Amino acid sequence: HSSAGMLSHEGFPLAVLPDAVYETHFTPFAPDDVLMLFSDGVTETKNPQGFCVAESDLMECLKKNHQQSSANVAERTKKDIIDR
Repeated sequence: HSSAGMLSHEGFPLAVLPDAVYETHFTPFAPDDVLMLFSDGVTETKNPQGFCVAESDLMECLKKNHQQSSANVAERTKKDIIDR
């Protein structure tokens, strides 16, 4: 059984300002859990039809491919979501 969810913590983007102060949050993970990080560069990418990538599509792609390597997940994301 696979499920996916978004972490709800938000804050200042990483590495934008050298002196930025960040809050610390802890999220427990099980040994088989997968953490997928992406920037707005992914969700602002437009497919050939001119639509931006939806976070829900990223979640579905991760659910289907969570047992793959990170390189394969990235390739499937590009092929299944961005290039479709």
